[in-house]
Amino acid sequence: MKNKQLNRKLELIKYLSNKNYYISTEEIGKNIRCSNKTVQKELIDLMPILEKFSSRLIKKPGKGVILELDPFSEKELFLYLKKNLEVNDNKSSSKERQRYILSKIFFSDIKSLKEVSQYLDISKLSINKDFLDIETWLFRFSIFLKRNERREFFLEGKEEDIRAAIVYYLFKIDKELNESKLNNTDFYIHQKLSENLENILTIEEFCTLEKIILDYFKNIEISLSDESFISLIFTISVSIFRIKKNKFIETKFLDNGCQTNFLSLKNVLEVNFNIKFNNEELNYLYNLIDYHISNSSHNYSATSNPIEKRIEEISVQIYEYLIRLNPYISSEAIVEISSYLFQLLKGKRLNISILNYHIDEIKYNYSTLYGVLWLFQEKIKDIHGKLLSEDDIGYFTLFLDGIISKYSTKLKLKIALVSNKEIGMFSSLLFKLKNILGENVILDTYKVIENDNLFSNYDLILSTRKLKYGIKHIHISPVLNNNDLTKIRFELEKLKKYI
Repeated sequence: MKNKQLNRKLELIKYLSNKNYYISTEEIGKNIRCSNKTVQKELIDLMPILEKFSSRLIKKPGKGVILELDPFSEKELFLYLKKNLEVNDNKSSSKERQRYILSKIFFSDIKSLKEVSQYLDISKLSINKDFLDIETWLFRFSIFLKRNERREFFLEGKEEDIRAAIVYYLFKIDKELNESKLNNTDFYIHQKLSENLENILTIEEFCTLEKIILDYFKNIEISLSDESFISLIFTISVSIFRIKKNKFIETKFLDNGCQTNFLSLKNVLEVNFNIKFNNEELNYLYNLIDYHISNSSHNYSATSNPIEKRIEEISVQIYEYLIRLNPYISSEAIVEISSYLFQLLKGKRLNISILNYHIDEIKYNYSTLYGVLWLFQEKIKDIHGKLLSEDDIGYFTLFLDGIISKYSTKLKLKIALVSNKEIGMFSSLLFKLKNILGENVILDTYKVIENDNLFSNYDLILSTRKLKYGIKHIHISPVLNNNDLTKIRFELEKLKKYI
């Protein structure tokens, strides 16, 4: 498969050359299918190249950018870009090929290396190298790529590990449909379907699945975080896809006894998707949903699980590091860390992946804390035999940052916080805000907005998503970056609420 995706820089130039008016980076991103941040980065990279050919980008605040091309150098510019960017395409094409091969492995069949080589139009040597890289990636999930007597490829490993690999693959491939879209929509799966997701369910099936899951949680009066909801939909959809291929989970997970309302969910799924859950599949689904329910409440309690002692030992070591950053952290934090780690490892046992759309921002802003947790990887792996993903470490980093902030010096203010984020992200945001806004602050949190009169008694409203109903609020990142802090402090000065 020749590289069908035109290099982004060249695509940007071609797109802008056809526009004779100012256009925002958000609009550019929508048209070339990438994020606002990516467009901004690419435009910065292009500026010195354009100067070489007597061309330039003109930027106007509030309007956007416009490309001013020198008509005498335009042809040479495009030739230069095509020639030089093809080198980068060749370097990145290996990644694209591997994505394609993985897609074929997961969603259809690969008959032979020759078949793949002919379709991709590259040598068998390059294909062999791609397969070696793929085998290394699959090994992270304890999966092996094998060939049968007819030399056809197949996956060997536990079914739950194969499903985890497919879910993680879908997460990573679709990650670029990301932040700008997520902040401006209700963010359900059918609003961001890609070709990769359509390999497992149709758009209509995704919409049906979403409604079924939403109705179920509405009936039991539980609201999931956005991240947990997406993770659950991905995992259940992959389970349906695999069951239809007669691939069933064999592991016996912890059996807590399925409740009546859960059995009704199971019946609805079977009828709508024409599948049949065996006992192991039913038990897996129950544990999967139970995990997301327990992960949605922002409170944890210690358990008497046999591995608790080992978890506590690691938690004590993490705590000892944290008190170097803030000596006022209470030893009670050990219980909080242990409970979070226990819940996290429960998710790893079920092979649950929760995508972190802010991972790059977390790595940048909390590099030291993130790095420390990365060093604990091997110790954590010894408990359950599985490494944490960078997404897991990112959420854990924010949870620990929340603990550091929780025990810091505080100010005072009365606010409302609207946030429906994963526990690590929510915890960090909540405790950091308490630290900034006051020791005796009245800080109420909301996941769902029931009506527009809800916030009439609050001095300040903060929200991680843009609110409807015309409510005046400050829209903040769940990571609470410097720009958010500036906006909050500006409002504080206007309200004169400092003590």
